[in-house]
Amino acid sequence: MDGVLPPKMYHPNKYRLYPFPNQERELLRQFDELRFLWNYALEQRQDAWRKEKRSISYVDQCRGLAKWRAYDQEGVGRVYGDVAQETLARLDDAFKHFFRRVRAGGQPGFPRFKREITSMCYPDSNGSGALVPGRNGTWRFRLSTVGELPIQVHRLPPEGRVKTVTVKREGDRWYAVLTYEIADPAPAPATSAEAPVGVDLGLTHLATLSTGEVVEAPKFLRRDSVQRARRG
Repeated sequence: MDGVLPPKMYHPNKYRLYPFPNQERELLRQFDELRFLWNYALEQRQDAWRKEKRSISYVDQCRGLAKWRAYDQEGVGRVYGDVAQETLARLDDAFKHFFRRVRAGGQPGFPRFKREITSMCYPDSNGSGALVPGRNGTWRFRLSTVGELPIQVHRLPPEGRVKTVTVKREGDRWYAVLTYEIADPAPAPATSAEAPVGVDLGLTHLATLSTGEVVEAPKFLRRDSVQRARRG
């Protein structure tokens, strides 16, 4: 139908990263800045309510973040802006889930301070993280504020736009998860029988087909009675 966008589906691809030592140090530093941002924003909300009975929203904290990043360019300012906002959005979601559980009478689970952060997400990537061809058939992973990182690509990525990029550390290994937005494949056309056959159930015969073929009813009871008579 004209004017109707085709349905979308999301396909995550996980790749192993091999950052150079200076790139790994930068990633760890940005993780630490995000940890500090989470804890600061959480404490800010707690203090505002405890001292003034005032709630601080996600929008309020994003406004403060913009000024903070401009002032502290070597701290939280070195983190990509959308990544920092995504951290505040996750904290906001944690509070929403907390209040929902309180209203439902469940275990509230108040948001906690973090000892470390091991991943960061680039929402609506817009080129902030992307695979780029390297030399001799190799690939590189271009990440804003970090540079081009060596990456292991076993198969070509699917056709589609990169929706989100997540960089994570699992133990001593690094990974990039690229989620692609691709069109949902169209359903296969419905098939119909080339020569449909009608079936008419009856009393004299089990069934009569539209082709004229008659299917007799199996006479299990009569056959069993005959066999019993012979044995008797």
